Amino acid sequence: MKKLIGIIAFIHWSCLSFSQTIRVLDKSSQLPVYQAIATWTESEKKSTSGADGKFFLQDASFLPAQTVEIQAEGYLVAKIAWTPVANIDVELSPDLTAYILPVVITANRLGKSTGQSLSVVSVLERESIDRLSPRSAADALLGVAGVWMQRTNHGGGSPFIRGLSGNQVLLLVDGIRVNNSTFRYGPNQYFNVLDPLNIQQVEVVRGQTSVEYGTDALGGVINVLSRQPLFAQEGKSGFQGGVYGKAMSQDMELSTRVVGAYQGERIAIRAGTSWKDFGDVRAGGNLGFQRPSGYQEQSGDLKVRLKLADNHQLSASWMMVNQEHVGRYDQVAQRGYSRWEFDPQRWQQAYLRYEGNTSNCLLFWKATLSGIQSIEQRKSQKIGSPEVIVEADSVHTLAILGAVTWKPIAQVEIAFGVEYYGDIITSGRLQQDEDTGISIRSRGLYPTGSIAWNSGVYQTAGYTLGHLRIEGGWRYNWFAINIPDQTFGEVQISPDALVGHVGLTFDLGKGHALYSAARTGFRAPNVNDMSTFGPFDSGYEVPAYDLNPEKTRSVELGYRFNRRRGMLFLSGYYTQLTDLMVRQPFTYNGSGTYLGDPVFGKVNTGKAFITGLEAEGAVRFAETIELKGFLIYTYGQDISANEPLRRIPPLNGRIALRKWWGNRLWIEGEMLAASAQNRLSGGDKSDHRINPNGTPAWAVANLRAGTSWKFVSLSAGLQNITNTAYRYHGSGTDMLGRSLYVSLRLGAI
Repeated sequence: MKKLIGIIAFIHWSCLSFSQTIRVLDKSSQLPVYQAIATWTESEKKSTSGADGKFFLQDASFLPAQTVEIQAEGYLVAKIAWTPVANIDVELSPDLTAYILPVVITANRLGKSTGQSLSVVSVLERESIDRLSPRSAADALLGVAGVWMQRTNHGGGSPFIRGLSGNQVLLLVDGIRVNNSTFRYGPNQYFNVLDPLNIQQVEVVRGQTSVEYGTDALGGVINVLSRQPLFAQEGKSGFQGGVYGKAMSQDMELSTRVVGAYQGERIAIRAGTSWKDFGDVRAGGNLGFQRPSGYQEQSGDLKVRLKLADNHQLSASWMMVNQEHVGRYDQVAQRGYSRWEFDPQRWQQAYLRYEGNTSNCLLFWKATLSGIQSIEQRKSQKIGSPEVIVEADSVHTLAILGAVTWKPIAQVEIAFGVEYYGDIITSGRLQQDEDTGISIRSRGLYPTGSIAWNSGVYQTAGYTLGHLRIEGGWRYNWFAINIPDQTFGEVQISPDALVGHVGLTFDLGKGHALYSAARTGFRAPNVNDMSTFGPFDSGYEVPAYDLNPEKTRSVELGYRFNRRRGMLFLSGYYTQLTDLMVRQPFTYNGSGTYLGDPVFGKVNTGKAFITGLEAEGAVRFAETIELKGFLIYTYGQDISANEPLRRIPPLNGRIALRKWWGNRLWIEGEMLAASAQNRLSGGDKSDHRINPNGTPAWAVANLRAGTSWKFVSLSAGLQNITNTAYRYHGSGTDMLGRSLYVSLRLGAI
């Protein structure tokens, strides 16, 4: 016992005795710089900064005052005068001649650059979003490697990653799940209910991440990191503000945003509001306007950060997006509806987060309490019918998250966490006869009062031994779903899942590395799978309560190269899917049809595999010229049905060339292209959104340019220069034709 008390006392003393810190920040973004190297010149001691930009040197308190030299890949070297009792912030200036890989946290929760992560990660940074000036969050990801953005309508966007989408891809905002228990299989519109003007960075993890994030993370994970208010440096507190505006030709967009912020040494506040009016889209070629495809959007956000102490921080965040009259063009153009729209489509999230660390021991912890509300109301009316159908679903989610990251020695990193998500669902249906004025209320898409909760515990770890890095992890998840269905009877289920992964990375030197990984994953049945009672594209779905989790096993091999002037990532993977929930013919009240449509229900009989090859590269030359590109190939086969897997994206890629002159002027040209997709499943051929002969190949060129001067930034873009008529495979609407946009930023936006 005395030995134990002594060990605890030593750890406590060692964690608290190191009161002086050096924190390294990017001068332009004020974000921490990870893996910077500090050298105490007189003593020749060295330390490497962690994900928070701070250095760890256990015996620093015994060092005399001296000079410290700080260097990081992609930055100019900085030298500072250091004393053992000082807390110092050091700002590093980027070396514009170097290619810098961004730091990501989503892949393994340990804070690694994309060149070190075991998973393949695509990153969309704030600088790129500013250059793109995208209409929506979905548009922002159109040129991101590994993402195929299906568009059922222009008010939606369903990202496909490694052949999967819908509830088989996990969406996060600031590390908190957007997916809830009503997310449906196949394309959905929920990624579009995010404001790109409030996004700092998007991290797209390609491949299974069930260990880190649990259910739904089969194809991959998309984590949207929102804009952060920044603390002021000593003596530089003050207010900031800015205005953004954008207009697009042919009245396809008119957007504005206003932001206000306060930067203090202990408190930082950022608030913003956006208003957008999207007109009907004019497609390429001679397709003309697609009506209805326009809609209106309002959004707001507020974030407050409090520095309780140098190593302790409290954050409060709220964000909301409301969209009105979001039309389904495909239903009006092809399905016999005079009206079909989401009105409203609303999502909001609030959370309180506490973060802290002990600088000496490099122990970091994070606790989050979050509430999320999702509201979706659908209004439809057939041509010539007086009957208007109004369906409304709302989901209220409570989330409690805790995570700890520990780096006991330089070679070892460990992450541990617990999670809880609980959903309460309200759903209803209203039939209104415009001729008689009679209204009839009935069961909605889901039974009102349905409850689903999801709890899990996970651990990941990484160990570096010379040139070899070993990573592994496990997760145990358990679920409970209670559906009080008065029509079909009450049901309760409580499935669970245990998954794991292991991976190796071998550093070959001079920027070359090889990696391999094996993973298992799962997706638990949710309320949408079990209790849906309503129409879909091929028929009418009825509840199915005897469902188990979907399961995956995957292997991946890859090569990475990263040096001062550029990078190259190559990867190949194979994923086996079993116990897939697939729709099969059912009966309802003894009949195989309902309201004239065939009846279907879900069963766990599906088996399939997906394999693919991915290449992504960039090179920077002549100091201010950058060439980037990617090429993605995906092949999917439904083993059970002996046919191609549904909605598999075709071979697709991008190439872009950017030239800039300091921070004042830039110009960028890009080409996006996709081959024809003629490998169609039976479901693809019966899908009204897909040509039964396949989706034609296409290539589209875009040109953008911009300039900045002090607090003014102006950018413009010419989209689809050749006015090509094209459609992303699986989409229900065609993409924009030749169009021009102009955007203006004033102040700190």
